[in-house]
Amino acid sequence: PSFSVDFTFAPSSPVVGQIVTFTATTVGGTAPYTSSWTFGDGTTAAGSAATRAYASASTYTVQVTASDSAAHTATKSKSVVVTASAPPPPPGGPVAQFAFTPTSPQVDAMVTFDASASTSSNGVLEARWDWEEDGVWDTAWSTTLSAGHAFSATGTYSIRLEVRDAGGLSDFIARSVIVIGPQGGGTPGAPTSFDLLGPLEGNPLTLPALGLVFLLFGVAAIRRRLVRTERVRGRYPQAEVEPAEQGDAWDM
Repeated sequence: PSFSVDFTFAPSSPVVGQIVTFTATTVGGTAPYTSSWTFGDGTTAAGSAATRAYASASTYTVQVTASDSAAHTATKSKSVVVTASAPPPPPGGPVAQFAFTPTSPQVDAMVTFDASASTSSNGVLEARWDWEEDGVWDTAWSTTLSAGHAFSATGTYSIRLEVRDAGGLSDFIARSVIVIGPQGGGTPGAPTSFDLLGPLEGNPLTLPALGLVFLLFGVAAIRRRLVRTERVRGRYPQAEVEPAEQGDAWDM
């Protein structure tokens, strides 16, 4: 019967130093079979399978020769193109991250924003900041990854950071900052403490810090008498009243 040989190799596009595996397949003839290889670089091998790693980039002619027990021979040649070491894959883009302190800033207090947790696999990072995420960058590109900003009013602000690596790839992230009023603050102009004055005939009892006016209504007249005034920070003075005797007039 006719006798032939063929072979495959993998990987199909090897690079310098990479091991290439060659596998021969015979068809026809009479078993058993023998195979020998020449790899085009002066090296040889025997067996139905062989391996070779090339030391330099070039195109090599690989040939396998097979023989059967009836002394039939067959050959097959193929070209193997070996290239220089593959370039490293392009680096991934940077990843933007930032933190800020204090985490609950007050109005006009300086807030420090730190983007040093951002990562890059391609050189030094640059950063820029948008304090209100209005599409207008409030700082220029800088290799200094921290910046400070103070907010002039209470509210929730969306802060945007963009980072850029040496290859021009960029990433951005936005986070919300809640700015609160000063500690101990309240409605501007409102008193933070007050005295509860003793009763004066003809004047209603008022608590100005609460913005309430207590008007005394009823059939029976009420005599106001201040029993106790207590000054405690953060608490309002307490007053006690007692009912007037029957027949007293109602003071306004």
